[in-house]
Amino acid sequence: STVTNQRTMRKSQVAEVPAQEIFVLGGAGPDASKGFEAVHGQLWILNLTTRQWLRAQCSGMKSEEFARFEHTATLVESGKHKTLWVVGGISQSTLEMAVVSDGQPDRRLCLGGAASNEVISLDVETLVWTRFV
Repeated sequence: STVTNQRTMRKSQVAEVPAQEIFVLGGAGPDASKGFEAVHGQLWILNLTTRQWLRAQCSGMKSEEFARFEHTATLVESGKHKTLWVVGGISQSTLEMAVVSDGQPDRRLCLGGAASNEVISLDVETLVWTRFV
């Protein structure tokens, strides 16, 4: 199921091309509702025939769970079955970092912030996410 909508600007996303569509997953960019840059948990599909963007309504995982940027994605076809494999990246939870400073420019303590080694997959036909690792 899809909903036509307007895609926002973003960076560090990935794209794959199954058939006559381009799948664009995640990325980071402005979020007007939050007032700062956010990690996007959205899968957008560009129909190359109609040249229209559709925001896919996926199941299996919450959008926050597959929201990420600076990740990789590979489309694997097995007969007629297509699976989009997504590896790693940075999510909102791994992005968070606390910086503690006493005001001295050469003294800061940074806590947290890391990349993920998670592997997830998306069934391209059913739009169902599965956590693999």
